[in-house]
Amino acid sequence: MNKQQGKHVVMINTGPFPEGDAGAVRLLYTAKALRMAGYTVEVLCRGKKRDAGCVDGIAYRSFRLADKKRLWRGLDYYCFPARVRAYLQKHKRQIDFLYLYDAQPSVFRFCKSFARKHGAKLLYDCVEWYSPEQFRKGEKNKTYQMKNHINTELVDTSFSVIAISRFLEQYYTEKGIHALRLPVLCDAQEATVKAPSEQKLTLFYAGAPGRKDLIANIVRAVQLLTPEQRASLSVELVGVDRDRFVQAYGLEEKAPDACREVLNCHGRVPRSRVLEWMQ
Repeated sequence: MNKQQGKHVVMINTGPFPEGDAGAVRLLYTAKALRMAGYTVEVLCRGKKRDAGCVDGIAYRSFRLADKKRLWRGLDYYCFPARVRAYLQKHKRQIDFLYLYDAQPSVFRFCKSFARKHGAKLLYDCVEWYSPEQFRKGEKNKTYQMKNHINTELVDTSFSVIAISRFLEQYYTEKGIHALRLPVLCDAQEATVKAPSEQKLTLFYAGAPGRKDLIANIVRAVQLLTPEQRASLSVELVGVDRDRFVQAYGLEEKAPDACREVLNCHGRVPRSRVLEWMQ
């Protein structure tokens, strides 16, 4: 990556920052890489209520104003595009790149218009493309429709795409869109590999899964094993507790019990603890 002293990148994400989920971690590491290349970076997000600060030289601002009642949280989410628009208009002279990670379609449309008018360049970090089968309502699911609309219609040749997989990289390249594959990022100094303390195969998942993520298939697969096979296996789920796991993924109460000896649900923990487990 060439040195770009003075070039300013604004990253946009409806999720948290600098930590809280996988998207926040990816944005943080990408922002660090941009910083090392000489860019200045700031992140507009929906993290903690009214939060703003700086981490590793990366400024961030949370546009979340409500975090209590469900109704207010929903209204707050739908106000995010207006807050982004107002901020970008106020600081338009300082922006060279708009980096969209996750946002409503209206944010994408505004950013395309903003880029044409003010000469900014557009980047889209594409990390997901859902299938209808991941949702109970299939193609009628709003989340599926929104992401599909963004990936197939709103993102065009006015964007450059950072793709997490070869599949996504190839899809956009074939559409004539400049695409670069950037897989999962990790700071090797934060996750030094340590020798395992026991001779078990450990399946490790850390994140905040939704119903679309099909994590329950791990439990179903373990149930197919013999007791002897299960004795040499450990399944560690970080980011979801047992009760939520059973309820959210439509498992019968007996399903986790059937493989309790190998399944461990740890709930949400600080990222530093996740890194310790990963080691």
